[in-house]
Amino acid sequence: MDVLRNGDRFYDFEDVLKKIREYEIATNTNFYRRDSRTIAAARKRGIKRNIKPELLFYSITLPVYKEAKDIKIVPREKDQIKGTIGELFASEDNVLQGLFYQDKEMLQNFENYPEILFIDSTFKVNNLRMPLYVFLVEDSMGQSEIAGLCFLAAEEKQLVDHMGNLFKKI
Repeated sequence: MDVLRNGDRFYDFEDVLKKIREYEIATNTNFYRRDSRTIAAARKRGIKRNIKPELLFYSITLPVYKEAKDIKIVPREKDQIKGTIGELFASEDNVLQGLFYQDKEMLQNFENYPEILFIDSTFKVNNLRMPLYVFLVEDSMGQSEIAGLCFLAAEEKQLVDHMGNLFKKI
């Protein structure tokens, strides 16, 4: 496997990200950015050597976060799980893009209090480092109630739109 080798040279940071993504797919791993220093920050610290500005970073640490697991998708009907709805969605090359989940109680919360829907996201709270989107409604006592949950691989417009469409469909 010669996807990424020591000593490889890159024109810009996009090339670096592309090679890292290819390596992640080939080796079934995930990297995350733990430490980094931009070229501008390095210059402020006195670094004078010539560095292409297209590379963006003077130094970057990308440790392996966790070995990715293969996911077996078993489609189920809503009634088979007593009202629970779970939907995985993937890209065309079968890479997990998100997971939507709503159980019977969450669905009931939304049916009882559909007037206003809040959507909040939290980051880095799970071992996949995927943002968690929480759909909330406000009950008659002013308390928030969960109406749905969704993990997304990235905060991209098409994924957020798909998440919203899933919620509307259900």
